[in-house]
Amino acid sequence: MTTEFSLSLQVKTQYNAALAANEQFSAAQAQLAVANQQLDMTVAKVNAGAANIADSLNSVVQVGNAQLAILTAQQSLRTANAALTRLAGTTYMITANAADTVDHSMAPIDSAMVMGLALDGPAIRQNQAQIVSANASVRSAKTAYLPIVSLSAGLSGGGPSALYGFNNNPYPYSRNANFNLSYPIFNRYQRENQIQNAQISLTNAEASLKDNKLAAQQTIVTQLGLLHTAEEQVRVQQNSVRASEEVLRVNQQRYTLGAGTFLDVLTSQSSLVAARQGLIQARLNYRNARAQIEAVIGRDLQ
Repeated sequence: MTTEFSLSLQVKTQYNAALAANEQFSAAQAQLAVANQQLDMTVAKVNAGAANIADSLNSVVQVGNAQLAILTAQQSLRTANAALTRLAGTTYMITANAADTVDHSMAPIDSAMVMGLALDGPAIRQNQAQIVSANASVRSAKTAYLPIVSLSAGLSGGGPSALYGFNNNPYPYSRNANFNLSYPIFNRYQRENQIQNAQISLTNAEASLKDNKLAAQQTIVTQLGLLHTAEEQVRVQQNSVRASEEVLRVNQQRYTLGAGTFLDVLTSQSSLVAARQGLIQARLNYRNARAQIEAVIGRDLQ
């Protein structure tokens, strides 16, 4: 059972990586579109004598950086797709659904309910089954102290009679019945060793159960914290992206009118790229935190 949810976690993690790569590719395309627009604007200003050649060269660099960002995102997507395909075991390449990158409402999570589910998750149930098995082993080992009782009966003889001596047949027949009771007083401590080994296994199983409960509690507390932090980061980064887009638009207009510098435009572009990357990372953190919680509780969060 734990193997199933461990594999599910790996699949979800790789799926999330593919989603993030898709988002990075879209962000890089938007970055390239802005860089090309800025390059056209700069070239026009240079031709009009309103800007120097350094501005156009910097614009070319921005276009190159955007193209590199696209190549990097494509490589990340290929890597994530290959890992996802390997986990799925398909003969054809699979990828994440690009529609899943769209922002969805983040439903609130009942922390108390999630903690309760975690304390009865797959790893906990597996440990509980191991304790039941270890208890049975202890009881089985203790049966070596019980005496061994055996009972047997037999009838033997020969002759033509089908009644086997229950009539007046002269041939001899013999009957016997045996009842044996034995109790080994000393067997080189084999019984004691078996009981001790069984009790050690039981103690280890109980310790594993306690540790896994604490581990589940730690994981849930940690991942819930990361989940709530990522939720807030997504909201902040969304506002940051919108603000950076507006700042870039204003600085481009100021530069076009000669009221601003090209450095302001470059700074705005860098801020927008950073804001988009921050949003992508925040979404990835949110998805991975959910996947970690789902692996511990053994079910998908609604």
